[in-house]
Amino acid sequence: MTLRVRSDQDAYRIAHAAGGDAADRRMRRAGRAAWDAEDRNHAAATCLRVMATLLPDAPDAAARPRRRVPRQAGLDV
Repeated sequence: MTLRVRSDQDAYRIAHAAGGDAADRRMRRAGRAAWDAEDRNHAAATCLRVMATLLPDAPDAAARPRRRVPRQAGLDV
């Protein structure tokens, strides 16, 4: 079976679902009813690994400059 990824959004959705599924399996195997911090870390690591597989030419998110959000007049944030 060949997986067709048409956009970055498709890749994100697939990777996010794979991360959640992996963490759910880990949680159930341990006999828990809810995720713990390690399950969340496992989900994030799986998501990043799948994203790197689906989009090998994408730049690393940590290397990208952060976009600054301009302040709006009248808002104290």
